[in-house]
Amino acid sequence: MSQNISPKRIIAIGISLGTGPTLELAIKKNLAGIILISPYTSIFNVFTNKILNYHIDCNIPYIDTFRNIDKIKNLNIPIFLIHGKKDSTIPYSHTVELSQEANKRQILWKALYLELAAHNNIMKLYEKEIYNNILEFINSI
Repeated sequence: MSQNISPKRIIAIGISLGTGPTLELAIKKNLAGIILISPYTSIFNVFTNKILNYHIDCNIPYIDTFRNIDKIKNLNIPIFLIHGKKDSTIPYSHTVELSQEANKRQILWKALYLELAAHNNIMKLYEKEIYNNILEFINSI
């Protein structure tokens, strides 16, 4: 049985690679808000960080097509960002950059940086803190 639920009542959560589709969905469907855990500014930046240990902003179509940093500029709903400071897969500097852009647009609810969390243990180490913040976010909308 399908239910008609207004997008304005939906909060989407994306983790890591899933943060791109989550942002895309939020923009297209005008959701109530989004939560991004371990997001990236762009996939190209993730690879250049890993390979060259250097941040390059490319923005060339067909080379750098998955750009969360640009999607944030099209977002008009509250956003909650979460990232572990020990993340070596997607450095937390990506979330710092995304939070700065969201803050400029006055859509940043909170950026939560977790000191000891890496990419794959963030929920295990900080489950209670993350869930409490998610409940706060939901109640604020």
